[in-house]
Amino acid sequence: MKEIRADSGLPPGASIPTTPFLIWVWHRIGLLTTIVSVIVAVLAVPLAFLWTRDMKHGYQAILTVLESVLVSVAAYFVAKTLVYTDARSPFPA
Repeated sequence: MKEIRADSGLPPGASIPTTPFLIWVWHRIGLLTTIVSVIVAVLAVPLAFLWTRDMKHGYQAILTVLESVLVSVAAYFVAKTLVYTDARSPFPA
């Protein structure tokens, strides 16, 4: 966190705004990893919500399979789109 504060010009102990944090993540792990992480985080929330509700397990299983297919298709298209992109480039082609 000291590195983020130093790069952003924030004083020690100050809270770190979201934008400098995301820029720091982008520069460290790249475009592909950031996009995949966001997709997984966004699509995991409905599964967590689904399995904490009082539903019949058959419906939960069917919806979980559909959600898994959606995640797989989204990951495939993201990977297919970014296959020729330099993942660590700050300005993708």
